[in-house]
Amino acid sequence: MAPVKLGYVGCGFMAQKVHIPNFLSISECDLVAIAEVRAELGQKVQDRYRVPKLYKDHLELAKDNEIEAVAVSADFALQGEIAKDLLSAGKCVFMEKPMAVSIKQAKSLLEAAKSANTKLMVGYMKRYDAGNELVKLNVTKFRETGELGDITYVRNHGFCGDWICNLDTPMESTNEVAPSGPRKVPEWLPADRVGSYLEELSSLKWRVYGSHLSRVESHTIVGMNTQIYFQHGWVHTWAPPLLLKNTTAEVEIYRAGEDQQILKPVPEPRWTWAYHRELEHFIKHVRTDQPFRSSGEDSLTDVRLYEEIYKKFLDIS
Repeated sequence: MAPVKLGYVGCGFMAQKVHIPNFLSISECDLVAIAEVRAELGQKVQDRYRVPKLYKDHLELAKDNEIEAVAVSADFALQGEIAKDLLSAGKCVFMEKPMAVSIKQAKSLLEAAKSANTKLMVGYMKRYDAGNELVKLNVTKFRETGELGDITYVRNHGFCGDWICNLDTPMESTNEVAPSGPRKVPEWLPADRVGSYLEELSSLKWRVYGSHLSRVESHTIVGMNTQIYFQHGWVHTWAPPLLLKNTTAEVEIYRAGEDQQILKPVPEPRWTWAYHRELEHFIKHVRTDQPFRSSGEDSLTDVRLYEEIYKKFLDIS
């Protein structure tokens, strides 16, 4: 089968340091175009990676009928609108988290995908960590068998620290100013809270997603570090820093009882990077009818949770 023809929107940090190099390394993917409103930066990135086509913006790229799928990484207050336009044009879309800055915006993306008979994947890359997949497998088994009893407590947290981990992938830069987009925040949000809402959305997206980890039958463990306590044991995971390549989450399983055990199973495949595996998943399923493991429909839950959390913080009913 011919490789998936891919377009990429945005040439910032995550695009250059992570996603574009990863897409280029996937044999089933053919990166044929990029779009960047900062003209000089776009030209530099096109030259470095020898991408055949350069478009001035995502709307111009959306008209390219050769392109089947598009990946987007932009300001998170803007990328939802970019993704909606691309979905409406019939492109399969991968976008960075968060999916949207409001429930209304998130729903508009899903409506666009449905109308155009295409689909959306959101980059919850921790779902594709082999260690987290192993945790998901074991937690699901324990819940089905009941051998460790009921889940009593779930804790999820992340201390990012040096999350870049000296990643030495070259990066082009210019003095051009990145554009700011429309901020389609919730209607209930006071104007003087818009800035803090968007700032917290960036940092809280891990915690919001971690807040419904007890539904492990449908969700993979996604946080930086997770502890799931049962009545008679636990499952712990310690995730590597975000941009540390070829290192999976560490896993520990404790079984209580007369013969107490602490197991440290080794994830397989061992030397993999969650960011690379999520893009492999995206490319693999662009042409199938199967939903993505981190679909737009699934991510709507997170947008709802964040709005509920912030309303509670502001004491808005």
